[in-house]
Amino acid sequence: MTEPESLTQIIFFLIIAAAVAWVVELSERRRAQATQRLGQAMVLSDLARGVVHDGDDIPQLLTRLSQTFRLRRVDLQRYSQERKMWVTLETTDEQGISAPWTVDTKPTHVGVGDGLRLVVGGGELTPQHFSMIEAHGARITAMIDRQEIDATRQATAALEAERVLLVEDDVPLANAVMVNFKARGYEMKVATTASQALKIIGSWQPASCYWT
Repeated sequence: MTEPESLTQIIFFLIIAAAVAWVVELSERRRAQATQRLGQAMVLSDLARGVVHDGDDIPQLLTRLSQTFRLRRVDLQRYSQERKMWVTLETTDEQGISAPWTVDTKPTHVGVGDGLRLVVGGGELTPQHFSMIEAHGARITAMIDRQEIDATRQATAALEAERVLLVEDDVPLANAVMVNFKARGYEMKVATTASQALKIIGSWQPASCYWT
């Protein structure tokens, strides 16, 4: 084989190798795009139905956002009026909420509710992506509101469970009983007449009422 023929074959093989590499890269890129679009379609489907999956919690929702939009990190933050700064509540960063943001992550803020925002970074996002993230963030905000309402109800129920009304016209005896109940952690009021007891029940709503 002459030298020109050998050189021609080498060039031919290099062209074939480059073409194969380009086809493989294109295939992988299209597969990644298809996976991302599938994830986005699932997010849109959930949003259209107004669904938050059973068992989902906020960290899981943030992780889903991170995976769907191929983000390096997603933080959920709330503005603290006392500290006059944004405080991170949850993050997808494995190092935790105290981990600093790196320069290459390029954080972007997305408002999702009153005093709440998502901080996302590390991905190439389009205006459509931001709209989807805002909509998904609204679901997270609704979940937080629901959790806070449930916590308030539980705290109120616990407080009311400790409220005791004693109806007793013997003041020294009533005071002795009240000291005993308060020592056990109960919140207590004493009424010396039936009419006084009815007023206290209407305004204070005790969990238990004792008549002697």
